[in-house]
Amino acid sequence: MIESYWIYAIGGIGILLIFFIWSLHRRNNAAFVGIFLLLPLLSSPLWVHIHQESVHMQTKMHSLPRFLQPDEARVLGADARGRDVLATTTLALANTFSFSVVAMGFSIFAGMLLGFLSLHRKKILSGSSELIFQFIESVPFVFFLMIAMGVYRQYELVHRLQFTTDQDMLFLGIVLGFVSTPLFGRMVQQNARRELDRSYVAALHGCGVSVFQIFWRNIIRNNLLHRVIVQISVLLNIIILMSTAVDYMFEIGFGEYGRAGVLTLGRLLAQNREALVFGKASWAVLPPTFAILISVLGGCLVMEDPLMKVRRHADRRASGDATHKG
Repeated sequence: MIESYWIYAIGGIGILLIFFIWSLHRRNNAAFVGIFLLLPLLSSPLWVHIHQESVHMQTKMHSLPRFLQPDEARVLGADARGRDVLATTTLALANTFSFSVVAMGFSIFAGMLLGFLSLHRKKILSGSSELIFQFIESVPFVFFLMIAMGVYRQYELVHRLQFTTDQDMLFLGIVLGFVSTPLFGRMVQQNARRELDRSYVAALHGCGVSVFQIFWRNIIRNNLLHRVIVQISVLLNIIILMSTAVDYMFEIGFGEYGRAGVLTLGRLLAQNREALVFGKASWAVLPPTFAILISVLGGCLVMEDPLMKVRRHADRRASGDATHKG
């Protein structure tokens, strides 16, 4: 169990309130539907934090009869390992949200930093940033994650340490954030470079406007902010799908490193494949599957309006450039 669920619970409630207030302001019906679909993901850390003892008991292996059918006491029944399906799905959602938040935070910070450094006049800074981007893009993320997890576990073994679940989740989130850094950094790099090549930037320089003011007002606030909001939604969906695929593969093919982790949606799907093989308790596979689908769909719907704004903004820029050239 993660000891710091309350931190992620506060984060989930904060994100939910921000989405709700923003949807009221924009009067966007699609965003309201997206918030409703994201509700299980964002509220799962709070539910697990409040019911930690019961969740721990219900997700313990062989605490219930195997392949227990749904009834009034167990709404979704028990899986092939004798665990309550509702409790395991909620815990997996909370864990997935927890390291996704860490991964998004790291990816946004590193992507912004490397994206701007790649445009620096000093070749050592711009070249180093470009090399980091190329390295991450050239190495398959599955193999990079396998190597990182192997080094992490080997360090724990050699130094006779016992990492907590919080430390495991933090490390996994940082590694996933590092792997997904180019998704955010390249967007920052391309848009910032396009803006810096425009004539108004040279005019502002000539008028004595500082570089910081140009970057903040004209590049970040007026050009990158709404794109960042859209990219966060895309990044969340990618991290959820990426982590689900990796956890699934770790559990069925990569041995002890998969079994040493925490319960996530991908790992839950891998463990419940026994239900499909034996043709029993097939309902155990449906909750994590639907949890992944509604989380990804909810993120897409919430950010539909900013995405349309980005497209309209790009169309206006394209038409303006065409008129200027004409």
